[in-house]
Amino acid sequence: MTTSFVFPPGPIPGSLNAYAAVPQTTARLAVELIDAASRAMDCERDAARLYLERAAEVLSMDAVEHGGAGAPGPRLTLWQRRRVLSLINERISDRLSLDDLAAAARLSRSYFARAFKSSFEQTPHAYVMAHRITTAQLAMITSDQPLCEIALACGFGDQAHFTRAFRKTVGRPPHVWRRLACAPPAFATEDLR
Repeated sequence: MTTSFVFPPGPIPGSLNAYAAVPQTTARLAVELIDAASRAMDCERDAARLYLERAAEVLSMDAVEHGGAGAPGPRLTLWQRRRVLSLINERISDRLSLDDLAAAARLSRSYFARAFKSSFEQTPHAYVMAHRITTAQLAMITSDQPLCEIALACGFGDQAHFTRAFRKTVGRPPHVWRRLACAPPAFATEDLR
């Protein structure tokens, strides 16, 4: 059995010393992923491997920034990327508009949208939604909060909106994913729908 875990696929801004440039929220996310991996190590090795891979992804240097092949076009500078990601993390439960994100980077809406897509290889909306799903997954495995509270805390309008977005991204409804992610291996089955 494998547990699907989503993380915004764009690289995290970093510098030559990745650990020195890791924002506190990113470090906290990596620590939570590593903790989840250590809990899953005994009973679910595939899930533990996924958690560790995501933690490494979070802490890795920005491959696109350092010579990787990215989308062509304008790019956000390092300070702009950090400011935008910080705004997304701070206001994950609030409504975030393209205007808010562009203002944080001090760019026009259209230029920001192109630069964001070139920098992260996805649109701002797709990135924010993936980040909300990831934040919800972390909340589901680290707390006993009801799904409706998690949905609101992650910026979804209601539980139905959260369930639709989660199922589209992860492939299962959130209650099933949570049960599979937190269940002992003897009780977890792939046929839960």
